[in-house]
Amino acid sequence: MSYPNIQEFLEDFDKENELLGKGTYGAVYKMKTKRIINPELEREQDQVPFMSQYLAVKMMDAKTEKSFNTIQKEFLILKSLPKQHPNIIKLYKSYAWANQITKTYTLVLVMELADNNLMTEIKERITQQRHFPDDQLHHIFLQCIQTLNDIKLHSNIYHRDIKPENILIKSSGLQILLSDFGVSKKLMKEKLPTIAGTLVGTPSYLSPILWKAFESVKFQIANINKIVHNVEKSDVYSLGITLLQTTLLLNSEIQKLNAGEQGQIRTNNLLKGIQNQRIQNILIRMLEHDEKQRASFQELLQLLSEPIPKQIVSNKKPIFSYVEPKIGIKEQFSLQAKINYQNNKNESDQTFINQKLDQKDEKIEQFNNQDTAQDSKIIQDLIQNDDKKK
Repeated sequence: MSYPNIQEFLEDFDKENELLGKGTYGAVYKMKTKRIINPELEREQDQVPFMSQYLAVKMMDAKTEKSFNTIQKEFLILKSLPKQHPNIIKLYKSYAWANQITKTYTLVLVMELADNNLMTEIKERITQQRHFPDDQLHHIFLQCIQTLNDIKLHSNIYHRDIKPENILIKSSGLQILLSDFGVSKKLMKEKLPTIAGTLVGTPSYLSPILWKAFESVKFQIANINKIVHNVEKSDVYSLGITLLQTTLLLNSEIQKLNAGEQGQIRTNNLLKGIQNQRIQNILIRMLEHDEKQRASFQELLQLLSEPIPKQIVSNKKPIFSYVEPKIGIKEQFSLQAKINYQNNKNESDQTFINQKLDQKDEKIEQFNNQDTAQDSKIIQDLIQNDDKKK
């Protein structure tokens, strides 16, 4: 596969840049164009005078050709995602070159520039003690869930590293942009969304089954090739932690929510603090430790579209503060019966939530192993398809 080289890159961009962030394979910079990069504007260049733009430029280095193929995967994934999706980061151009002196390979991806990421927004709101309003939370939930479901249906791709840092925000309309597909996974259409032998992602956002595997592998008591999980349900859990963090403005409190029974108890206690019942119910379904019970993206979209359920009201105050001492025997028994009935009703009102929140982990269903060697085949197919297009 051929790319524009370093000479063309230097002709396209000013040398000045601003570091936006660093990742496993490289760094992202804010850079100013010297000529039209955005193809949408390029189509109009005869009618519109050129105006320089600021874009996000991701630069990744590899020491071997094999490593270069690994970092090239994000480019190939981005190329295969739904075109012009409003909630997927847009890829405008790519460059690549080899440095014979340092013996390194460089891949550059030029993407649209967002205003912020969700983690920065959360931290700012924590400082300001300013929670997201319910309508904004619903808007964020819907965009994230819809986008991940669209990616699954269109390309059978799963993100595998969902966290607030990888969810970008354009301030106008609180538009979400899903980014960083460096460890994403494309599965064969005819296969179940299960994989084995892979452990990627950020520890605090791993699903419980992957967290358990992470701990086991860390202490060398498990074979990574025996780890089998439903990759869609793992993405659902990661997004659930992200959205819980967004709803309650959490930071370090999310650590080890995925760790066994104690993690489930802590999660349940946090969920009980959410006042909006629709949001609470959706997060309950996303954060089930048993992936068999965890909702799919399609099921979550259905929950989001349902009418708002009737609010449950818990009357914690007694109906009567005292009873007159000179009340008759008959009236006293009648009044006591009413009080007992009301107390029982108040307890039953919360039954379905408490039962849901206090569920214990069940034995996780074993899925059919997915041959992870398909990664290399998929990448080769994508490369061949891209070359044919050219």
